[in-house]
Amino acid sequence: MPGAEYNEFWKRVTLRIDDFESNLAAVSMTEAQRNTVRDIVYSATVHKPLDGTILMIISEEITPFLRGTRSATDTARVIQSRVSIYVSEQAG
Repeated sequence: MPGAEYNEFWKRVTLRIDDFESNLAAVSMTEAQRNTVRDIVYSATVHKPLDGTILMIISEEITPFLRGTRSATDTARVIQSRVSIYVSEQAG
């Protein structure tokens, strides 16, 4: 049976996923476009349990792209930069 720390981690991840879904729902797009974004985010390869902070970064930064105010290239660059900084900070 998983310990309390494990359960708390997944509780936080679930809350962040809910935030992602709320942000995604708030953007004006077709259901097909929403499904494409979900497919991209949820199919990302992770090598350890999904980090809710990374999911939140994606959620925050993808919104301008979905609204048409930022290109896909710029969006990818910003996400990569923020995630790289976060991962570096977590590594010590």
